[in-house]
Amino acid sequence: MTANESPEPQPNLGTFAFSVKADKENDKIIYEILDPKKITPDMEILKDDVEFTLVTLHTVFRDTKNKRFQYYFESLLSLAQVGLMGINPLPLKAQHALTTLKNEINIQEAPVIRMGYLKKLGLHAFGQSLLCVFLIWFVHYFSLHKGFFEGREVMHCGVMWIGCMAGVWLSVGMSPPSTGLESLQLIARDSLEPSIRLLFTGLLTIFIALLLNVGVIKITFGELTTTDFLSSFKISLLLGMVCGLGEKALSTTVSQRVDQFFKELNKKGA
Repeated sequence: MTANESPEPQPNLGTFAFSVKADKENDKIIYEILDPKKITPDMEILKDDVEFTLVTLHTVFRDTKNKRFQYYFESLLSLAQVGLMGINPLPLKAQHALTTLKNEINIQEAPVIRMGYLKKLGLHAFGQSLLCVFLIWFVHYFSLHKGFFEGREVMHCGVMWIGCMAGVWLSVGMSPPSTGLESLQLIARDSLEPSIRLLFTGLLTIFIALLLNVGVIKITFGELTTTDFLSSFKISLLLGMVCGLGEKALSTTVSQRVDQFFKELNKKGA
């Protein structure tokens, strides 16, 4: 630079509403408010939407060093800077870009998460079903050949458990595809503990089996009644699959029956 040349003007951050930077170590975006008076409602909406999208990415990708995560992260950072930084930020333009990015994330990642979860759930369901098959064989052998105990009810409950495992897997497979980041986030969270999901639904199914066995509840399907529950393994398998397919309604049904039981108990105690 010669004596006659003036230095290049540096950006005056005091005229910006935000300073937006990346925290590479924690894979977060840091926002610093420089001039609250310059913050518009569109900028606040964009900032909240970017933060929600980033939270979803952290839920979907456990490994933040994944190349796809880094690509989405850099895209989020760039559009946040376009919409929130500068003397003349462009929050509406950035919001349109964010909508496109969110659609891309949903289209690209939802099938991967869904198929991965179905595989994991299927393996857990198969493993629990194998244990039930072994239990049924064990009970059948000792009840039929050794005469130690009558194991018909236990075997039918085991068959219902196997049907429930298949029903839960089918329920997940039949569920509607992800329509946005909200549902994508729910799918990602659900995929964390498939074994707990199967155990929870299986125990509720056994509870239903006990209610059917003692005659507390009776259901009719055409010519079939649930009083035939112990008469055929096919009926037990079918009832188990129905419980698995209706896993979301199953907990509500059990809760209602328990509430009804305590109401009746209170009436008799009054």
